[in-house]
Amino acid sequence: MQLRKKIKWTIIGILSVSFLLFLTLIVHIAVMVYHKAPLPFEHLQMARADFQAPLSATQLKKIKERLEQQKGIQSTFFNIKDRNVVYTFDNRENTAGQIYHLAIQDPAYHSSPYTVTEADLASGCPVIDNHSFYGKLTAAVSKIIN
Repeated sequence: MQLRKKIKWTIIGILSVSFLLFLTLIVHIAVMVYHKAPLPFEHLQMARADFQAPLSATQLKKIKERLEQQKGIQSTFFNIKDRNVVYTFDNRENTAGQIYHLAIQDPAYHSSPYTVTEADLASGCPVIDNHSFYGKLTAAVSKIIN
């Protein structure tokens, strides 16, 4: 009799903790999905340009200077190993295409702007796997909240 009672309370305890953790997860997702105020970086956008050939130090410096002269540019990062530049800008002041055209596009650089594939656009957030439990749960809570 004593053993059954211990097993019963152990199962009740495990189920209770599981329920509380699941409830915490739901509340966390709801808080993250429901925006009460505008996001602080909602107008900050990233763009990337890829280079087919390695760039010299003078070319890198020239591109960096031209990028920083563009309206709305916040930051630039050159990935020399992968031969690309990533830059952030305020999308109220400029567009990725305009920045690329004015600062990066040059026949000497052999560059192309990075464009997202249709499959990546359809998947939504690149960090969350939409087919995982957490991805499906996030989508469900987001539909309910919003």
